[in-house]
Amino acid sequence: MATNIGVDKNGTSFNTVINNKEEKLNIHIPGVFAVYNSLCAITICEYYNIETKYIIDGLKKYIDIWSFNLILVCAFLW
Repeated sequence: MATNIGVDKNGTSFNTVINNKEEKLNIHIPGVFAVYNSLCAITICEYYNIETKYIIDGLKKYIDIWSFNLILVCAFLW
């Protein structure tokens, strides 16, 4: 679940829980859909026990106009 969702020309920010700790994320993809994609990627990363710092770093670095590929961040980190 995401809270405090904010969208502007620079991207999207939101709060969510990663590995049982609340985190504030800023990603470079604008739009609420990017939050959904990020939450999906986070869930998969948690399933594979990827450390929080790698999940956050991967999401921050990911820039792509085809944001549905955001889930590939997990494959890159895994």
